[in-house]
Amino acid sequence: MSRVLSRIALRADARVFCIAGSQSRDEARLLRLAEGIHLTGTPRAANVLLIAGELDAGLIAPALVAHDALSPPRATVWWRLDTEEALVSKNFPNAFMEDDLDPVPALRRVHEELLAGQREGEAPLLPDVEPAQWQGIGPYGQGGKGMTGGVPYGRPMAERADDRDGLKLDYLPVRIGPLFAPLPVGLALDVKLQGDVIQGAAFENLADASTDGTSIFHRALRVAVLIRDLELARARSHLEWLSDAVAVAGAASLSERILRLAQQVAPGDGDAIRAVERTLRRRGFFDWSMRGVGVLKTNALEGVSGPVARASGLSIDARTKEAAYERLGFEPLTQDAGDAAARWIQRVREAAQALDLAGQAGDERTGGSGAIESPRGLLTDGAGPSTATARLVPSLVVGMEFGEAVATVVSLDLDMSEAQPLDNHVSAAS
Repeated sequence: MSRVLSRIALRADARVFCIAGSQSRDEARLLRLAEGIHLTGTPRAANVLLIAGELDAGLIAPALVAHDALSPPRATVWWRLDTEEALVSKNFPNAFMEDDLDPVPALRRVHEELLAGQREGEAPLLPDVEPAQWQGIGPYGQGGKGMTGGVPYGRPMAERADDRDGLKLDYLPVRIGPLFAPLPVGLALDVKLQGDVIQGAAFENLADASTDGTSIFHRALRVAVLIRDLELARARSHLEWLSDAVAVAGAASLSERILRLAQQVAPGDGDAIRAVERTLRRRGFFDWSMRGVGVLKTNALEGVSGPVARASGLSIDARTKEAAYERLGFEPLTQDAGDAAARWIQRVREAAQALDLAGQAGDERTGGSGAIESPRGLLTDGAGPSTATARLVPSLVVGMEFGEAVATVVSLDLDMSEAQPLDNHVSAAS
């Protein structure tokens, strides 16, 4: 019977949990379209850990936890992507190194060798210790505090606190992230949950901070680039975010279609994006689950730019100051509602507008001034737009049900690798 089950398992897709470094996330995202593997949202559902590129230093410890949470027999594949740093090789000494541009054959091979018993599964990398000190703590020495609370036998229990209805109910402190699939990599949310309602929130950014990226928007800080190429990259960035957001909403096949579209669109293809908006409307993406959720008023948007600000009615866009964009007749698009639905609509329409602009730009160029309108907002030599936007998260999610909070954070399109400088913790409470 075990041999029959093994043969069936060998024919199935390799189940892979992927962790990508800040400079390798675009390559990792495209693996969702690969045949022969299935990227899981949790390490428990996988037996192969794929590390794409070099990991940010703050993600090493969470990655070790993810490794030990894999279903045994487990293995690690390091898709190096021309990285030279030693953090991965130092912390994952048994990782199979893959230098090919396509890691899927290696992932399949490692998966099949594990199931066939031809490759020894990796042992846990972390010591077997209690998650929290508890011995000798509390009235009975078991780590508890009163009838409830504390960390009895190392496991946190609920504390008592006022809830939004004026009652005293249990709350449970929980850390979500920094590898929780729906949230941006590097964002660690520390929340106090009463049922599924968030009554307090703080966040920590564990991604490496860098404004020295390799995208065309970073290049445009220093030299003039073709508007055609810049706007095509903007449209693709919005579509890649949309693909991720639709996947979080549970529409996997539509997410893959949008991701494929992001790779295929060309200047002048704005109508293809408008067709996507119609599809999203027919399927109800902008209705009850996002209408009125995560509303941002303009008085809360100090320093915030890009689609997040424009979805709340602020007509601010660095492109309005560029002569080349004036010649193209560019005008910023805006929404009024300021909620999660408005931010989705804003990005979809900006993607269509970007392709329209790319189609008519010809040889027009822009850039070289040290500031550029990136897909997330104003990018400068010293700061990225996610810095100001990320600071909104704690106060925005407090009082929300957990599902609403996830939808809200997704709608912000944060890149934690540019969300600096930040305090180590930014917090809010009800």
